[in-house]
Amino acid sequence: MRKLDINEFKICQILGRIFKKSIELSNFSSPTFIRRFMNYEGSKIFFDKSHLTLSSNEEDIVLELNFLYLETKKKTTFSKSEMYWIGYIYGALSFLYNLPFKKIFKLFPGKEIIKYYKIYHTFDVEEAAERMMENIDYKEEDFLTKGIEIYIKSNL
Repeated sequence: MRKLDINEFKICQILGRIFKKSIELSNFSSPTFIRRFMNYEGSKIFFDKSHLTLSSNEEDIVLELNFLYLETKKKTTFSKSEMYWIGYIYGALSFLYNLPFKKIFKLFPGKEIIKYYKIYHTFDVEEAAERMMENIDYKEEDFLTKGIEIYIKSNL
């Protein structure tokens, strides 16, 4: 398992602060905010690390999501520390496994990821991410093997 580099750590911290700030500013429940952020087109600036060069802050991102989506009732709200960890671990999972946020969200939806908080929030982030992926029995596709299989089938 590789380690996060300094820029990836910074992005994870920023994601954690955005998720934490959503408790105060978001017009949505915590699971709804998580879903909307992880599927938000603008979240790509975190995956490609270009957010580090921009001047927007955590509040701007939350307010932009408020602007883009209709307000919903806040039935379920996680704690600030839970939301910080969720944002942080989503970033770590994304970088460590080179998966976009949408894919990470499909593996760990907002209502499910909170279950991992009690177990893994005190772990080193790389170890927590690795154990979470083991829990869902995630296997990286071997694209070369898959490509060869497709090639052989198409040439039969």
